[in-house]
Amino acid sequence: MDNLEFNRQTESQLTYAFRAERSRSKRQFYRHLTLFVAAQMVLIGLYLLLVLSGATTSLTGLIILALGWGLGLGWHFLTTFVFTNKQSSSTS
Repeated sequence: MDNLEFNRQTESQLTYAFRAERSRSKRQFYRHLTLFVAAQMVLIGLYLLLVLSGATTSLTGLIILALGWGLGLGWHFLTTFVFTNKQSSSTS
């Protein structure tokens, strides 16, 4: 096997590994997004129950939870879709 053929195989393996990692990262982000939306729906429902029962009228806890988790979700989005290694674009 000559050196050129070895480089092509290595490049192909790296491209496959890169694409597999990107696919895994995207799946993890969408799972994170789904859990965020579901949890926010549950928290809003609980908040509405508390407001209707007269136990609270403060949104502070709900806002802090949504902002904290939202910041983490935003960072996850950036690292998954924006700050990625563009390795595969040069090989495709």
